[in-house]
Amino acid sequence: QQFILNIFILTPVVIFFSKFLADFFLSLISIYVLIYLLKNNKFGPFKYFIFFFIFIFFVSFNLLIQKPDSILFIKSILLIRFPLFMLFPFIFNFDSKLLTKKFIFIFIFPILIFLINLYSQAFLNYDIFGNIIKNDYQRVSSFFGAEYIAGSYLFFIFSIIIIITKDYKISTLIFLAIIYFGILFSGDRTPFLSINFFLALFFFVNIKKLISNKKFIFTIVLVPSIIFLLIYLNSIQIINLVAIDKYKGTYKNIIKDIKQKNENENNLGLKRWAYYGLYSKSIVIFKNNKFFGTTYKSFRNECGKSKYDKDYSSITDGLEYIGCSTHPHNIYLEILSEQGIFGFIIFICLIYSFFKLSNTLPYFNNNYYKIFLIVYFFPFKPFGSFYTNFNLIMFSATIAFFIIFNKKKINQSHI
Repeated sequence: QQFILNIFILTPVVIFFSKFLADFFLSLISIYVLIYLLKNNKFGPFKYFIFFFIFIFFVSFNLLIQKPDSILFIKSILLIRFPLFMLFPFIFNFDSKLLTKKFIFIFIFPILIFLINLYSQAFLNYDIFGNIIKNDYQRVSSFFGAEYIAGSYLFFIFSIIIIITKDYKISTLIFLAIIYFGILFSGDRTPFLSINFFLALFFFVNIKKLISNKKFIFTIVLVPSIIFLLIYLNSIQIINLVAIDKYKGTYKNIIKDIKQKNENENNLGLKRWAYYGLYSKSIVIFKNNKFFGTTYKSFRNECGKSKYDKDYSSITDGLEYIGCSTHPHNIYLEILSEQGIFGFIIFICLIYSFFKLSNTLPYFNNNYYKIFLIVYFFPFKPFGSFYTNFNLIMFSATIAFFIIFNKKKINQSHI
């Protein structure tokens, strides 16, 4: 049991060391859960994520019927490991004090190492091993190497800390602030916008408590002050933070595009951004495959087909960019284009079931959990593909950690 619990806690931690290892740990937990449920004939927990299982089976058999591909079919059906992983807290009885101790040692300590490496890359331009960072993309990744997803990773970590915390001590607030600035320094724009959206909702929900709490007032004043100080120090070249330059460059480009569009109606303006082409192409694909879409992970192949050119050209006013990538960079458009209306309806039910979970079970951090879901599923932001191992591992871990840490009544007897 101790081994299984350690593997569970380590799953979202080891991902920055090895995605394969994180997926392996998650799969071990999923197999453990499945064997336990079948062995004991306990199928009640399935109800909490029933729409997740239904969605996975729909995706798999939609693929099997439309475009049979044995490898993709196996990949799609094996997505059931993610809802099975989230069922772990329902079958594992534990000591809450032991869980907390393990979390601090197994979870917090590696994250601190990850953050130290990220800060070293951001401020000193080399990692903790002394390797020089070549950063032409104006982002840092810590241990993720060539994958610039450190900001997205820290957003999940920040959310986990928020939704499992019972008492916000000074040490907790400092740790959250370090994660927040880590997201800022990563140069990853979407997670930085997401974390600020998260905090805005968090403050709105807790405004009465926060006004009377000196710790939070101090934090609210201190964090923006540090950001403005960093911007100033970077502008006078006392420090060199490439992330700040990236944010400034993005802001200037947006303002420039808006002005050009206003001055010249024939100018593309913001339409020149890749997301416009991707979103437009996914809408065109959906319009041509309304009911069942083009199936699992098919956008990368469908987007370049000439049969969509006429509709795409009419929507984009002849935009030269063909709107192609591995996925549409928006999970709603991804589901619509690949699974059609029927798959999209199931997906919406899936999202609703995640929200309903907080009303079904006696948790104390329901509001913070709902805020995480609102921010994560906010439709007007760029997304990675819904099916990527990284996204599903981190999302599943966030939900599972919320469940296991927030259960009010804990049965101390073991399985």
